[in-house]
Amino acid sequence: MSSTEIPKRRESHRALEAAQWLYETQKAQLAEDPNRPRASITSTRSAAEKFGVSKSTVARQLVALKNGKPNASTGSRIGRPSRLTEVEEQMLSFYIFMLRREKRPVSIKVVQDATDALLSRRKPPGAPISGSWVKRWLRANRAQAREETESKGNDALQNTELLEAEVDNDDEDGDLGEDVPSDDETAEATLDPSIRELSSLS
Repeated sequence: MSSTEIPKRRESHRALEAAQWLYETQKAQLAEDPNRPRASITSTRSAAEKFGVSKSTVARQLVALKNGKPNASTGSRIGRPSRLTEVEEQMLSFYIFMLRREKRPVSIKVVQDATDALLSRRKPPGAPISGSWVKRWLRANRAQAREETESKGNDALQNTELLEAEVDNDDEDGDLGEDVPSDDETAEATLDPSIRELSSLS
């Protein structure tokens, strides 16, 4: 690798981080106030200045993120299957978190349909994921959730019990129970409009 390639790669990583930060910041601002004036929404220029990259690079990365095709990886999902972008991963994790919080069943089919729905939003649509991918994702997601609940102490005991119940429901091939929440229940469990369309597949 040449000496010029390393700075370019680092800049690409910073640009992706800037785009991810901008995407989440804008989404939070609009969720708080859908009628927020455009001038008061965090701009691409602000993200570029914050992360020390060019405005045009951030803009390209933001478009790539929204289309499910980021040009670099931040490496923040080590050990997790990498079929999803960082934003898609956050959306799926939040969707599953909400189902668990409402004590609704999280089955292989629920996760698979939700993931396929996210992939179908890409341009062109992404290929469907396999059941084995879902099982690996669920194991990693449960392990992460268990660590987080244990670190919070007794206040998170109820969530830990939910995760253990999921493990108890695993069958011999690692699948989960096939109880699926209704469309209405799933829609109530999602706050992000981008995820709401997943409910029709559950």
